[in-house]
Amino acid sequence: MEPAGSPQPQPIAPLVQRPPTPSEQGRIVPLNKNKTIVWSVILVIELLAILGLILFIWIYINPRVGNQIVVGNQSVTSSIHVDRISIKTKAFLVFQSLNDFTYEMNLGSHLANTILLIPGTYENFNLDLVEAAELSSTPGAIIVATLYHDSNKNGIYDTEKDTQPLTDILGNNIRVEFQLD
Repeated sequence: MEPAGSPQPQPIAPLVQRPPTPSEQGRIVPLNKNKTIVWSVILVIELLAILGLILFIWIYINPRVGNQIVVGNQSVTSSIHVDRISIKTKAFLVFQSLNDFTYEMNLGSHLANTILLIPGTYENFNLDLVEAAELSSTPGAIIVATLYHDSNKNGIYDTEKDTQPLTDILGNNIRVEFQLD
């Protein structure tokens, strides 16, 4: 038995929802306004991310709007045929020979270059080789076509100053190699 005067346990009252007050009747009360705002902001951010991804793909990955060089293997002649180039910024298209032994660009191996090209697409044209370079253009030689910035901003290709190639979004030089048959 319990000693007299000790507290007796109280029965637990059942949970009962209170009826709405007269001012709450007929009115929708949002459970949490902040939660609704947060989800709305998250939805807007997701939509902007999707639109940004679509724009990124369109501008940087779609080959129709990026920097591109298309040159095929060709016979040894006094000129180089270019099938197509597309550029998004002013640039020079420069042809250089490649050293087969070190697989690096030879300094002073300039074979030909265009004038400063404005953004756009250029198709089916020939570039005459520099006279001294014609002697080194032998069958089997590997030629590299590269797009270069006008680093000194004078509009004239300078082999010593215009040495910064255009790059893609991954930092790779915009260039193509082909062989003289």
